[in-house]
Amino acid sequence: MCVVAAVTDGRAELGIIADTVDSGRLERAVLRPDPLVVITRPGHALAARAHVAFSECLGHPFVGFTEGNPLQEHLSGQTQPLGLRPRYRAHLPTTEAICSAVAVGVGIAVVPARAVVRWQRTYDLRVVDLTNSWAKRNLLLCSQRWSGLSEAAAALAARLKAHGAPAATPDDGGAEGA
Repeated sequence: MCVVAAVTDGRAELGIIADTVDSGRLERAVLRPDPLVVITRPGHALAARAHVAFSECLGHPFVGFTEGNPLQEHLSGQTQPLGLRPRYRAHLPTTEAICSAVAVGVGIAVVPARAVVRWQRTYDLRVVDLTNSWAKRNLLLCSQRWSGLSEAAAALAARLKAHGAPAATPDDGGAEGA
């Protein structure tokens, strides 16, 4: 489900999206930074790097989210101007599955930094910061109108604005629309 469409159509009062998404006329508030990073297994050619440009990663096999995932579509949009495409060995449905595949050497992946923190306790992964400006994204809370929220939605919005959005869950690729 597209979060922007659900909020715009009134099927949801609130939504969380990345600032890379066209939010139309929705009102927005920044919740927290949500940068994208590259993850690798130890010993990979990129593992010792502190940062890397996305274009430098394109020579390596990738693991990505399944088709239709907003983050996956966002990454595809970033490769088009480069005239290059990542070589995907696998498309998987969850952050955990991607971390597991990367840890055993299937390929590298681009994921939200905060999402991978949880899985670093389970899988031996190296995190490399992306230098691209589009990777330095923020999560936004959006609504049709802040003044028109129900009491419950207003309370949730106030809490999220005060404390930021929760970390990504293992089943997502970060915020809708990446």
